[in-house]
Amino acid sequence: MENVKTRILLKNVTKTYEMANQEKLDTLIDVNLRLEDEEFVSIIGPSGCGKSTLFRLIAKLEEDYEGEILLNNISLQQSNELVSYMQQKDLLMPWRKVLDNVILPLELKGMNRQGCYKTAQEYLEDFGLSGFEHVYPGQLSGGMRQRAALLRTYLINSPIMLLDEPFGALDAITRSEMQNWLLKIWQTKKKSVLFITHDVDEAIYLSDRIYIMSERPGTMIDELKVDFERPRNPDFLTTQKYLEYKKRIINRLH
Repeated sequence: MENVKTRILLKNVTKTYEMANQEKLDTLIDVNLRLEDEEFVSIIGPSGCGKSTLFRLIAKLEEDYEGEILLNNISLQQSNELVSYMQQKDLLMPWRKVLDNVILPLELKGMNRQGCYKTAQEYLEDFGLSGFEHVYPGQLSGGMRQRAALLRTYLINSPIMLLDEPFGALDAITRSEMQNWLLKIWQTKKKSVLFITHDVDEAIYLSDRIYIMSERPGTMIDELKVDFERPRNPDFLTTQKYLEYKKRIINRLH
């Protein structure tokens, strides 16, 4: 897998739903997208344009599409890759403590409980959860819950991570802190990340490239390469180049 350059490739992907009244709902049309190895790519677009549907197709939670989807250069239908997919809500089980929540992917793989604990504990400090492993989700802040959900997603151990608006429900200060933390984790763990957001600033700050989607039926109407050095310095948010990126995205969204 070391020689794989393209982690996700979509070619002319179209998705249509059959509605109860026998009408058809065109959700995606001729979507083309690529995610390279260790790249951070954001998708931004209007609500209801099919961004989450795109993720469900890649994660094999939806079927019956036209076009082609490849994971690690292998057709989706033939690929055994189990991508790491974090949905908008953290979906933590309230009756399980943090440690028992994050080990769920390991349990599903058949690892014994002690092995699960040992593996997860190696990552608690990196994910900012050290000292909170025996706390219930209801006792955590929104940011801490997202950290736990991200660790659970990470422990699926795929080179590909799909993150669907993971910080959308957080307040501005917590969101900024989580963005910086996510960049640190991404740069350390070397994953390939596809990230959905409605926040233009967030997309520019986090990404190597940004795809802009149209209204439904969603398709890619622009692709923007973000030409800022990493690690990102928040000062670039005041530069002329940043303002030009932001103006381009906003104009395409409207």
